Amino acid sequence: MRLLLVTLATALLGSVATTECTAAPAQGDTLVRQEVGVGDRVAVTYFHRTFRCEMCLAFEAYSEEALRTSFPDELSEGRLVWSVLNLDDEENARYEDEYGLTELSLVAAVESDGKVVDWKNLADIWGLVNDKQAFLDYVSFEVGKSLQELTAYERAQRDSANSLPVHGEFVPEPDGGGLDAGAKGR
Repeated sequence: MRLLLVTLATALLGSVATTECTAAPAQGDTLVRQEVGVGDRVAVTYFHRTFRCEMCLAFEAYSEEALRTSFPDELSEGRLVWSVLNLDDEENARYEDEYGLTELSLVAAVESDGKVVDWKNLADIWGLVNDKQAFLDYVSFEVGKSLQELTAYERAQRDSANSLPVHGEFVPEPDGGGLDAGAKGR
Protein backbone atom coordinates (compact mmCIF):
# COMPACT_ATOMS: atom_id res chain seq x y z
CA MET A 1 0.00 0.00 0.00
CA ARG A 2 2.80 2.39 0.93
CA LEU A 3 4.58 1.63 -2.37
CA LEU A 4 1.36 2.39 -4.24
CA LEU A 5 1.01 5.76 -2.46
CA VAL A 6 4.63 6.68 -3.16
CA THR A 7 4.23 5.70 -6.80
CA LEU A 8 1.03 7.75 -7.16
CA ALA A 9 2.56 10.75 -5.39
CA THR A 10 5.65 10.57 -7.61
CA ALA A 11 3.51 10.35 -10.74
CA LEU A 12 1.33 13.26 -9.62
CA LEU A 13 4.29 15.47 -8.69
CA GLY A 14 6.06 14.53 -11.90
CA SER A 15 3.06 15.57 -13.99
CA VAL A 16 2.77 18.86 -12.08
CA ALA A 17 6.49 19.60 -12.57
CA THR A 18 6.26 18.63 -16.23
CA THR A 19 3.18 20.77 -16.76
CA GLU A 20 4.96 23.80 -15.33
CA CYS A 21 7.65 23.67 -17.99
CA THR A 22 5.62 22.72 -21.06
CA ALA A 23 4.00 26.06 -21.78
CA ALA A 24 6.09 26.82 -24.85
CA PRO A 25 8.16 24.53 -27.06
CA ALA A 26 11.65 25.67 -27.88
CA GLN A 27 11.76 27.67 -31.09
CA GLY A 28 15.29 26.46 -31.79
CA ASP A 29 18.36 27.18 -29.79
CA THR A 30 19.98 30.55 -30.16
CA LEU A 31 23.50 29.26 -30.23
CA VAL A 32 25.67 32.32 -29.76
CA ARG A 33 28.85 30.45 -28.91
CA GLN A 34 31.82 31.78 -30.79
CA GLU A 35 33.99 29.11 -32.28
CA VAL A 36 37.51 30.08 -31.35
CA GLY A 37 40.63 28.01 -31.39
CA VAL A 38 41.27 25.59 -28.59
CA GLY A 39 42.57 27.66 -25.76
CA ASP A 40 41.73 29.06 -22.38
CA ARG A 41 38.27 30.45 -21.79
CA VAL A 42 35.17 30.41 -19.62
CA ALA A 43 32.22 28.72 -21.28
CA VAL A 44 28.83 29.65 -19.86
CA THR A 45 26.08 27.32 -21.00
CA TYR A 46 22.37 27.35 -20.31
CA PHE A 47 20.98 23.81 -20.47
CA HIS A 48 17.25 23.40 -21.08
CA ARG A 49 14.69 20.84 -22.26
CA THR A 50 12.64 20.88 -25.46
CA PHE A 51 9.50 22.21 -23.79
CA ARG A 52 10.00 25.47 -21.94
CA CYS A 53 7.87 27.66 -19.71
CA GLU A 54 8.13 31.43 -19.09
CA MET A 55 10.57 30.88 -16.22
CA CYS A 56 12.80 28.70 -18.40
CA LEU A 57 12.91 31.40 -21.06
CA ALA A 58 13.61 34.06 -18.41
CA PHE A 59 16.64 32.05 -17.17
CA GLU A 60 18.08 32.17 -20.67
CA ALA A 61 17.28 35.83 -21.38
CA TYR A 62 18.55 37.09 -18.01
CA SER A 63 21.73 35.01 -18.25
CA GLU A 64 22.54 36.32 -21.71
CA GLU A 65 21.79 39.88 -20.60
CA ALA A 66 24.12 39.55 -17.61
CA LEU A 67 26.96 38.34 -19.83
CA ARG A 68 26.49 40.87 -22.61
CA THR A 69 26.18 43.75 -20.14
CA SER A 70 29.01 42.81 -17.76
CA PHE A 71 31.53 41.18 -20.11
CA PRO A 72 31.29 42.60 -23.65
CA ASP A 73 35.06 42.65 -24.15
CA GLU A 74 35.56 39.09 -22.90
CA LEU A 75 32.77 37.87 -25.20
CA SER A 76 34.18 39.64 -28.26
CA GLU A 77 37.70 38.35 -27.51
CA GLY A 78 36.48 34.75 -27.13
CA ARG A 79 37.72 34.58 -23.54
CA LEU A 80 34.09 34.13 -22.53
CA VAL A 81 31.66 32.13 -24.67
CA TRP A 82 27.90 31.75 -24.27
CA SER A 83 25.80 28.87 -25.52
CA VAL A 84 22.34 27.45 -25.11
CA LEU A 85 21.95 23.68 -25.39
CA ASN A 86 18.91 21.42 -25.36
CA LEU A 87 19.56 18.41 -23.11
CA ASP A 88 16.92 16.43 -25.00
CA ASP A 89 19.12 16.50 -28.11
CA GLU A 90 21.07 13.27 -28.23
CA GLU A 91 24.46 14.97 -28.75
CA ASN A 92 23.98 17.05 -25.58
CA ALA A 93 22.75 14.30 -23.24
CA ARG A 94 26.33 13.63 -22.08
CA TYR A 95 26.31 16.89 -20.13
CA GLU A 96 23.79 15.45 -17.67
CA ASP A 97 26.47 13.03 -16.46
CA GLU A 98 29.42 15.34 -17.02
CA TYR A 99 27.95 18.12 -14.86
CA GLY A 100 25.52 16.07 -12.77
CA LEU A 101 22.53 17.97 -14.15
CA THR A 102 19.06 17.03 -12.97
CA GLU A 103 17.19 20.17 -14.03
CA LEU A 104 17.52 23.26 -16.16
CA SER A 105 20.93 24.67 -15.36
CA LEU A 106 23.39 27.46 -15.98
CA VAL A 107 26.97 26.22 -15.87
CA ALA A 108 30.18 28.25 -15.92
CA ALA A 109 33.12 26.08 -16.98
CA VAL A 110 36.78 27.09 -16.95
CA GLU A 111 38.46 25.49 -19.97
CA SER A 112 42.14 25.15 -20.79
CA ASP A 113 43.25 23.74 -24.12
CA GLY A 114 39.73 22.50 -24.77
CA LYS A 115 39.41 20.62 -21.48
CA VAL A 116 37.23 21.60 -18.53
CA VAL A 117 39.50 22.22 -15.53
CA ASP A 118 36.76 23.49 -13.20
CA TRP A 119 33.06 24.25 -13.38
CA LYS A 120 30.17 25.48 -11.28
CA ASN A 121 26.45 25.01 -11.62
CA LEU A 122 24.93 28.42 -10.87
CA ALA A 123 21.98 26.81 -9.11
CA ASP A 124 20.93 29.96 -7.23
CA ILE A 125 19.24 31.23 -10.40
CA TRP A 126 16.16 29.24 -9.35
CA GLY A 127 15.61 31.44 -6.30
CA LEU A 128 16.40 34.68 -8.12
CA VAL A 129 14.25 34.46 -11.24
CA ASN A 130 11.60 36.75 -9.71
CA ASP A 131 14.21 39.42 -8.90
CA LYS A 132 15.84 40.28 -12.21
CA GLN A 133 18.50 42.62 -10.80
CA ALA A 134 19.57 40.07 -8.16
CA PHE A 135 19.70 37.41 -10.91
CA LEU A 136 21.87 39.62 -13.14
CA ASP A 137 24.16 40.51 -10.23
CA TYR A 138 24.55 36.85 -9.19
CA VAL A 139 25.38 35.61 -12.69
CA SER A 140 27.83 38.50 -13.27
CA PHE A 141 29.53 37.88 -9.93
CA GLU A 142 29.92 34.13 -10.45
CA VAL A 143 31.12 34.45 -14.05
CA GLY A 144 33.55 37.16 -12.91
CA LYS A 145 34.93 34.71 -10.34
CA SER A 146 35.33 32.09 -13.09
CA LEU A 147 37.21 34.59 -15.27
CA GLN A 148 39.50 35.39 -12.31
CA GLU A 149 40.04 31.68 -11.80
CA LEU A 150 40.95 31.34 -15.47
CA THR A 151 43.50 34.15 -15.14
CA ALA A 152 45.00 32.53 -12.03
CA TYR A 153 45.10 29.15 -13.79
CA GLU A 154 46.87 30.66 -16.82
CA ARG A 155 49.36 32.44 -14.54
CA ALA A 156 50.09 29.23 -12.63
CA GLN A 157 50.66 27.37 -15.89
CA ARG A 158 53.05 30.08 -17.15
CA ASP A 159 54.90 30.18 -13.84
CA SER A 160 55.27 26.40 -13.67
CA ALA A 161 56.48 26.27 -17.28
CA ASN A 162 59.05 28.97 -16.55
CA SER A 163 60.29 27.52 -13.28
CA LEU A 164 61.32 23.99 -14.07
CA PRO A 165 64.08 22.87 -11.71
CA VAL A 166 67.57 22.85 -13.13
CA HIS A 167 69.86 19.86 -12.53
CA GLY A 168 71.12 20.01 -8.97
CA GLU A 169 68.50 22.50 -7.75
CA PHE A 170 66.78 21.89 -4.41
CA VAL A 171 63.09 20.97 -4.85
CA PRO A 172 61.01 21.17 -1.65
CA GLU A 173 58.72 18.24 -0.88
CA PRO A 174 55.19 18.83 0.48
CA ASP A 175 56.24 17.31 3.84
CA GLY A 176 58.96 19.95 4.25
CA GLY A 177 61.82 17.72 3.08
CA GLY A 178 63.47 18.02 -0.27
CA LEU A 179 65.56 16.25 -2.80
CA ASP A 180 68.03 17.11 -5.44
CA ALA A 181 66.16 17.61 -8.73
CA GLY A 182 69.03 15.91 -10.49
CA ALA A 183 68.32 12.76 -8.51
CA LYS A 184 64.97 12.46 -10.23
CA GLY A 185 66.69 12.00 -13.57
CA ARG A 186 65.43 15.21 -15.14
